[in-house]
Amino acid sequence: MATLFETASNARKALLAFLIFAILVIAWESVSQLFNRPSTGSSPQFSYYKDPDLALQNVPRVTIYAIKTNPAVTPNYSIDRLSNALVAGFPDTAYVYKIEQPRERLTTIEDAVKTAAVLGFKSQCIPVQELPNFSAVADRCTYDGDEYTWVASEGTKTLKFNKTTQQWDLTTDWFNNINVKTLGTLNTNLTSYINSAGALVNRLGFSNNAGLQSPYVEYVPADLNNAGAFFKPERDIQARFVFLEVYRRLRLADVKTREELGRITTDTNVLNAIPAAVEGIVYKSDPRNGSLRVIIGNNLSDYPRDVFSLQFTDYEYATRGVTKGVYPIIDLREAWNKAQSGNGFLVNLLPENGNPLETYENLSVRSFIADATRTTLGFYEPDNWNGFVMPIFIFKGRAVLEDGRQASFTIFVDALKRLE
Repeated sequence: MATLFETASNARKALLAFLIFAILVIAWESVSQLFNRPSTGSSPQFSYYKDPDLALQNVPRVTIYAIKTNPAVTPNYSIDRLSNALVAGFPDTAYVYKIEQPRERLTTIEDAVKTAAVLGFKSQCIPVQELPNFSAVADRCTYDGDEYTWVASEGTKTLKFNKTTQQWDLTTDWFNNINVKTLGTLNTNLTSYINSAGALVNRLGFSNNAGLQSPYVEYVPADLNNAGAFFKPERDIQARFVFLEVYRRLRLADVKTREELGRITTDTNVLNAIPAAVEGIVYKSDPRNGSLRVIIGNNLSDYPRDVFSLQFTDYEYATRGVTKGVYPIIDLREAWNKAQSGNGFLVNLLPENGNPLETYENLSVRSFIADATRTTLGFYEPDNWNGFVMPIFIFKGRAVLEDGRQASFTIFVDALKRLE
């Protein structure tokens, strides 16, 4: 009969043998799975959208001047109504467009003279040194180096054009211009100016109108106070002017063809749910400003009479060689993480009852609450040329100020997936 010691010793040996056997089994299964598991690197995640080609090679990071808030107050960030379905609804690739370096082209001056004439500036251009000594209110056009300057309306309207940078700038002497003094009423239906803005762009005949054939247009009714500052009146009927912001609209993302998708999957539910291509609005550093900005009056039927201010850079979106590339982009969640970690750009902050035509800085912001359902993808067209128009996420929502007031805000985030 075995002693108690022998029984305990045998039990320990049996337990040790079982543990060794179990470890060997687990190790074998792990090794087997390692060799039999399909390679994740060779099985890309399914996507409806075109695969990246990085055709423009390296693209610079988005750099935008951000509105400053009071540094003594650290805001909290949150996002409402965020869902997996909403995140999945965005493309995972987007276009980057190439912009040629601004320069004088063969027909630059000829085209500029035609554009100026549409706006009522019809004088023949002469060197500034040859300008005769005559009345300062006489219509004229002079050039000095790259800069062309037209003057009309008895010296109260000035149009400048730089033949190298392709920048246009029309200004008006608001207090002395006869057409300002005799302004009529605006159209009752202000939305009619959206179509009028598109017609104006086409009529001006800029040499490169990429994204302006069917632009996105916003308008703000405004009036002018005695100090020469514009403001939005309480009632639209009190406005005498309209700010028209004309934004380029470009293709942002394309989907693969049905044939291309058919080589990836045979799932009929997937193939019958191919999304539409995605369009994107092109923004400047201030989202309130379109690529083309005009201030108009009356009904915009007589351009020399009704257009008082115009700013535009006639960028030449590339049409030869490699004009655009497809690049991977981050998803909505990662974009918002960038925003709340300080890697976004606060580009608009408007407190309640504020003037939408002014910029508010150094406000004490307690929290930013984005609305995920208002988030969009668009493009950033740099104020100073860097060769590219790049995709960005646009977050909008409400901010809570330290004094309890609410404010609306807009934050831009670089959308390109980059190596950190």
